[in-house]
Amino acid sequence: MPPLSPANWRSKVARDHRPSYIASTAKTNESTLISSDPDPISISPERMAAAYRDDARRIVGIAVPFFTGGFLLEAASHAGDADTRMFLQPLLSAVVCVIALVFSRRYLTRIRFPELILLVLWWLVLWSLYLHELSFDEPVQAPTLVMLAVTTVGSAMLIMPTVAAVLAIGTTASLYVYGQISLLGLEGLSSLVTPVIVVMVVLLIYRSRRSSIRNVEELRERVARDQRELEVVNQQLLSLSITDPLTGALNRRGFNDRLKAELAGAARTGTPLSVLMLDVDHFKHYNDAFGHPAGDVALRKTSEALRACCRDNDSVSRYGGEEFALILPATDAEGAGIMAERVRQAVAKLEGLKQEITVSVGAASAPAAVLTDLAMVATTLVAFADSALYRAKEGGRDRAEINVLTEMPAES
Repeated sequence: MPPLSPANWRSKVARDHRPSYIASTAKTNESTLISSDPDPISISPERMAAAYRDDARRIVGIAVPFFTGGFLLEAASHAGDADTRMFLQPLLSAVVCVIALVFSRRYLTRIRFPELILLVLWWLVLWSLYLHELSFDEPVQAPTLVMLAVTTVGSAMLIMPTVAAVLAIGTTASLYVYGQISLLGLEGLSSLVTPVIVVMVVLLIYRSRRSSIRNVEELRERVARDQRELEVVNQQLLSLSITDPLTGALNRRGFNDRLKAELAGAARTGTPLSVLMLDVDHFKHYNDAFGHPAGDVALRKTSEALRACCRDNDSVSRYGGEEFALILPATDAEGAGIMAERVRQAVAKLEGLKQEITVSVGAASAPAAVLTDLAMVATTLVAFADSALYRAKEGGRDRAEINVLTEMPAES
């Protein structure tokens, strides 16, 4: 009898659960129906499995209606010698188990949690096989309970949902195979060995794959952590590169960067900007008289006094040596003059020094109208403030002078 195709898969493969009857029908190459019902069972290729019933409506077996399973089942049922059946027995078990695994994973890969859905799906299949059909007769009832127990306990004990899902699939496939092999008159219990081996191999593959995924995830987390640490270090390096270590104020590079940024903001908002240059008077004599440590203390206290006079958006820089610079956003010439006098008095009132110190202040202010060529404005502002500082020193020190940038000088 030729193998059955899915289109012709009907009720021709009904079998009695008695091994002797299976042997006789296999030898005579006949297919006998065991029910007075003209069509006791109808199986379509789309169904996962179907059950055969006898006259008492007892289920005597389970059939797998896809082509490969049907072909092997039909071939095994008409094999005349035990050696052929023993060869087809593990092959059928492995094919059913692998197909169940492959197809289930294939159709659930697009779901966010496919392993959990597989686990629930196959667990419900087992319960439906046992409860929905009311009463399974041997050889189906016992292995169903075994598979339910193994799946439930295994699922509860295993932490990884993937492993539990594979175990559920494999045990369910083993149940199908057990029913088919028993119908052929072969040893049903031994047919469970091959699916168990298949499941163990798949578990090893899943474990290896999961381990690889875990390693990749750990590597990604490590890279992300290293990137965050690198960003923090870069920020610290950037801060160190623009900060004066002695006073904590901006250094000359920080001053230049901040001046460019503030000029761009002033041009955008249409507000004036002023710069103050300060120089500690006779600081060389102070260092020579009291030593460099005392001079460092004087510079730190001067920087603190300048910051105390400034607003939150003002910037204090140590421009070089004993020279400081202030950037005053949204400050016109009048405001710059007021700030210059304020910082001069604040430094003169410093306490805790070897002797009193004073500063000379030069201010430069740029109205919004001249903020066109920002690079030229930055250079000119510093030059004007430095020129005003020179006049303050020439005028006797401990005083403030101011220059107003009314127009950009012509390029030479």
